[in-house]
Amino acid sequence: MLLPTTSEARQPWLALVGPTCSGKTWFAGELLKRFPLELVNLDSYQVYSHFEVGTGRADMAFGNAHLYGFVDPWEPLSPERYVELARAAVSNIHARGHHPLFEGGSISFLRELMKVHPLRLLGIRPAGAAESDTRIRERLSGYSLERLLGEVREGLAAGYRDAPIMRDDVVYLPFVLYLEGQADLAETLERVRRNVLERQRTQLQEYEVFDVQWFSSSHDSLPALLRAAEEVLGG
Repeated sequence: MLLPTTSEARQPWLALVGPTCSGKTWFAGELLKRFPLELVNLDSYQVYSHFEVGTGRADMAFGNAHLYGFVDPWEPLSPERYVELARAAVSNIHARGHHPLFEGGSISFLRELMKVHPLRLLGIRPAGAAESDTRIRERLSGYSLERLLGEVREGLAAGYRDAPIMRDDVVYLPFVLYLEGQADLAETLERVRRNVLERQRTQLQEYEVFDVQWFSSSHDSLPALLRAAEEVLGG
C-alpha cells in the first residue's frame, strides 16, 4: 500500500456534514463531478447491509464509494473500528491520486475521525423550519414505498426486528409498526416526518461544538460550496 505524500498527510480531509434529510447527497454529487474525489461514508446507519432505501444510501447514486453496506445489522460498528477502516480507505484513495470526500451525519464517527486527522467541515442545513418540512416531505414522496416496505418485510423475515436499525431508526421503526398493524399508512408517514424533524433539531445542536462552515440547502449555495472545497483541494 502506497503511503501518502507529505502534502497529502498535512492536507485536511474534506467532509460534507449536516443533519439528516438536508440535501447533502446532491451536493456530494456536484463535488464528485468537479474534483478528483471518492466518497467515504460518514453515516452510522448506511454502514449496514440490507437497508438501502430508508437510510438513503449515497453509494446507490455514485461509483467509487467506500464503507457502505458492509456490516451485518446485528454487529455494531464502533467509532474506533470505523476510523481504522476509514484510514485504510483513504490510503487506497490517495494511491489512485484522488482525495476523500466524507459524507454523512454521524457525530460519533466524526468526533473519532477528527482525533486522527484534521478535517475541513462543510455543512448543509435547511434555512429554517419551513424548508426542513418541505425537504422531509419531498424525501417521503420520493420513496418507493414498495421497495421500502419490501426491505422492512425482508428485515423482519431475517430476524432483524430488534437490531438497532429497525428498533431505533426514525424511518424504519414506524414502518415496522405499520406492518405489525399498529398504525395506518398516513399515521406512519406523519410519524416519520415528525421523527426526522426532531432528529434534525438534535443533530444541529450537536454540531454546535464543531467548526463547520455552513451552507443553505438551496442549490443556489453550490458556487460558494465549490469555492470552499477548492480551497482545500487546491491547497
